[in-house]
Amino acid sequence: MKNVALNIEDFVRRSDVLNEKKLSETQMVILKTIYGRPLNDREREIYCRGTGRATYEVGKEQREATIIAGRRGGKTTIAVIIALFEAFRDHGLPPGETAYVMLLALTLKQARIALRYIRKYLRNSPILSKH
Repeated sequence: MKNVALNIEDFVRRSDVLNEKKLSETQMVILKTIYGRPLNDREREIYCRGTGRATYEVGKEQREATIIAGRRGGKTTIAVIIALFEAFRDHGLPPGETAYVMLLALTLKQARIALRYIRKYLRNSPILSKH
């Protein structure tokens, strides 16, 4: 997997990786814009409505993102997907260096929920489960 360059859409949708079919159109737009992926017309409309911006810059990955979402808005799912993508993404580290991905939660209960999501994705993925 480390030598296969997957973009965020492939990572999320491929049946041998996350196979996450339940994300909403807006959740996919969030992920795609964080990673600077191209958007279709409908996705650009969602992006502009959600951000108040008139344009979208393709190819520019974001180092930081703030997502305002209500209860049950999928915040943990998005955070877990990003954490897993970053954990399995090739960051070009030299041999012998180790990278860490931290996923922080406000409460122990929230941390447990996120950890359950991570375990579910790892166990159910033919590719990720090997790691």
